[in-house]
Amino acid sequence: MEEHTTDKWQDHEKTSNAQLEDPLSVSEVTHSLPWTTWMVVFACATWNGTISCTQITCLFWSSAFTATLGGAAEGLWLGQSFQVVTAVLGPVLARIGDSCGRRYVILLGIFFGALGSLIMALATDINMAIAGASLFGLSYGSGGNVFSVSSEVLPRAHRGTAQVMTLFGAIFGVLIGLYAGANLILTHPGNYPGWRSASWLNFALHVFTFALFAIFYHPRAVANPSGFSVLQRIGQIDLVGCALLAAGICPFIAVEGLIYNVFTHFFAVETALLWDARPYFLATRFAAFVFAAAITAPLYGLYVYRFKDAKAVLLFGYGAFLAGLIGMATVTLGTNKVSIIYCVLCGIGFAAPLVFLNMVTQLAVKPELMGLATSLIISSRSIGGAVGIAICGAVFTSKATVKIPAYVIAAVVKAGLPAASIPAVVGGIAGSKPAMYASAKGVTPAIIAAGKRALLLAYTDSLRFIWIVAIPFVVLGIVGLMFLQSTVHAMDATVDRPIETSRHKELVSDA
Repeated sequence: MEEHTTDKWQDHEKTSNAQLEDPLSVSEVTHSLPWTTWMVVFACATWNGTISCTQITCLFWSSAFTATLGGAAEGLWLGQSFQVVTAVLGPVLARIGDSCGRRYVILLGIFFGALGSLIMALATDINMAIAGASLFGLSYGSGGNVFSVSSEVLPRAHRGTAQVMTLFGAIFGVLIGLYAGANLILTHPGNYPGWRSASWLNFALHVFTFALFAIFYHPRAVANPSGFSVLQRIGQIDLVGCALLAAGICPFIAVEGLIYNVFTHFFAVETALLWDARPYFLATRFAAFVFAAAITAPLYGLYVYRFKDAKAVLLFGYGAFLAGLIGMATVTLGTNKVSIIYCVLCGIGFAAPLVFLNMVTQLAVKPELMGLATSLIISSRSIGGAVGIAICGAVFTSKATVKIPAYVIAAVVKAGLPAASIPAVVGGIAGSKPAMYASAKGVTPAIIAAGKRALLLAYTDSLRFIWIVAIPFVVLGIVGLMFLQSTVHAMDATVDRPIETSRHKELVSDA
């Protein structure tokens, strides 16, 4: 049996090598793929949508959990716990998938994601909800294996196409999480907390994704010429080599994670502080970013498939993101609608690295390290995002702490407020507590209006520094891309881990 399996792999490698000499080989290999291959790619896209929808529940709607369960301070861990689990265990799960096969690692991760969503839906306190979010981290931590599957079951020339398809899954998941979540959470049907309904939706999506992988993903056995058991193969993992690979990948990808997370977090903060904090309004403005990415990603994919030039697309994407951030640094109170254009520019830009950094990394490493490399991308994005939000949050806080009292005091004094009433008025305006200045001497509607406008100006000038801090990181990313090698010769007809068509021989003949 083992000899037969080895012969099949040798035949596959000989076929792949022969195809490299034929300019039509990519098309021929693509047409010979069983339909189940595309169902596997669809399963990967569905997983990405499920993960994105669940992330929105944990991050965007975390305040709905704490409004019912309490624990506002602990509620921050709804959005942090699963990222910690992913950063720690994701590379381990991916390396096991590289060495022993991905099917059961993926299925186990999705199972725990479903279990975590179920626990969140049934949570009786915030700690129980956080525990569920932590289990969801095992599903999210399967990303290194899932993104590798979507690439390795297709010819290498189609890896950009596969990543675009999985991106569309994420886009649909984000939109479902935003708008279905908003509807469920804001309407409270039957006085049933809407976040519970959103968690049940996440549970159902995990179950559906589990079924897709269980039915359609049956990869050929990983080559094991030494005859090692699963535990022996895990023990043979080169931890030093993994650490060196991480050192090479993490810094560059962390830059991408930083600028993305900074934008998505603080764009919502800026919108809520300056213009409108209604949930549907916030969701719709961020949807401009999502739709921009959805429209441009297929165009990027077509270009890369036609010219096999991922470097040009990445440079263009980073350039568009840089233009969007520069625009955000110029925002004023009167540029509400213009800021949406900057948001669109950032969406156009970010679609490129989100898709093609995965692809170029996977092409740069050996197939047996693809899962680990892809998982390190995900972990690095999480780490970069956490660091970026912390840095920019500290910058915003430090600037706002100085500017808010200075701007408000100057405005209310100019409007005629007596000096004795300044502490009460400034504290009331800054803290949104009208009761503090309701009985203060000399207070008039005009003075309060002037103070509130000054508060908005202080927020505007403080938020500006967030974008100024983020801009150099985009420039750093562009400089790093200059050293990226061409992907032309790597995008060939080779299929690294084809699925086992014999399992579907009753439907498809194994050519």
